[in-house]
Amino acid sequence: MVTSTGRRTGRALWTCPSCGQAFVTKNINHSCARHSLDEPFREKPAEILRLFNVVRRTVEAMGPVTLVPYRDRVAFMVRVRFGGVRPRRDWIDVNFWLTRRIESPRFQRIETLSPYTHVYTVRVTRASDVDSELTGWLREAYSVGCQKHLQSRRP
Repeated sequence: MVTSTGRRTGRALWTCPSCGQAFVTKNINHSCARHSLDEPFREKPAEILRLFNVVRRTVEAMGPVTLVPYRDRVAFMVRVRFGGVRPRRDWIDVNFWLTRRIESPRFQRIETLSPYTHVYTVRVTRASDVDSELTGWLREAYSVGCQKHLQSRRP
């Protein structure tokens, strides 16, 4: 499918022949390093992995998702990476990408990369922090991961 912005959102993902990672753009610059899902949680208390699993189940309930582990974090991906978790000693930071700017006292950080790219960080210290508000933001970010925002944007 070609959107009104000329982008192809239905195009098959390109798979790096060296590492097997999938991307929306052919030959995109990336590290071919592979990490295990347990690597970001090494030397972290068991509670941190439990918090991650609460977020993971929340995101997986939205639809198919690929977990992309790194040395120090786990990203969530549909067509593109739309969020993830960075484990810390006493909490996890949940990051997600939205195409609109919003404000909330829950945000530890907001990074605006472009008019349609805002990356938010929410600190989670207990399972109850993964509430309907955070779930709503993650659902919206999941839609960004599916690139649905490209299908509806007008020039």
